[in-house]
Amino acid sequence: MYSMTEPFKVKTIEERERTKTIWAVSVLILLILAFAFIYVRDFMRTHRKPNELLNQTLLQNPDRWNEAKGQTDDWYVKGVTIRDRVFHGLNFEDTEFYGVNLENVVMKDCIFSRASLHRTHFKNVRIEGGNLSEMSVSHVNWEAVVITGVEMGGISVEYSEWNRVILKRVNLTNSQYEPAFYDVVMRDVLIDDSNLGPASWTYIDARGVSIKGTNLSRVSRRDSPSEKNEHRYIISSSECGPAFREDCEKKHANE
Repeated sequence: MYSMTEPFKVKTIEERERTKTIWAVSVLILLILAFAFIYVRDFMRTHRKPNELLNQTLLQNPDRWNEAKGQTDDWYVKGVTIRDRVFHGLNFEDTEFYGVNLENVVMKDCIFSRASLHRTHFKNVRIEGGNLSEMSVSHVNWEAVVITGVEMGGISVEYSEWNRVILKRVNLTNSQYEPAFYDVVMRDVLIDDSNLGPASWTYIDARGVSIKGTNLSRVSRRDSPSEKNEHRYIISSSECGPAFREDCEKKHANE
């Protein structure tokens, strides 16, 4: 006997297969577009010409940076090396830095809000006061860097390395955007007397990271599968929250 339901079943299976195919193709297209966007973005950064006025001002007369910045709308600094300088009250807001090296530099009350740092190297740098909120940091090496008394809400750090870095009295709660740390290598890092707010820590390769007197209660954390069970944080006198509860419990168990 002919069944009225059989064509419907066949059609439903065909539709499901078609839907799966469309979905797979759509995902593939999105991935291709994402990689193309990243490639074009990096290509443009690599080949973009720096603003010579800002480059030369930062190299030769940094005290006049704010004045020079007000004379142009192209806030792009590239390929400069700054050594043995003290910056005071400089406004780097919305400025993009690419391939910049800072060594033996002190920054006091400088503004880096919404600044972008790419493929940049900080060595023996002190940042005292000021604002790093919503700063974008990618492929940046921080070596022997001390940051104290700074607002850092909404900061985004990815594919970077921290070696001998100290964060003291930093606040990551002063922005509507969540701070994000992704694929960051941390070695001999101290976080002291700070509030990390709703920061997300994803795939952090941490060794010798000490955290004390710090609010971690709202931090989310996702470790890589290979390192998930390793004890990588030394935490004391801190409000741990779910993300770091096991580290705190291990610490108390060893006391």
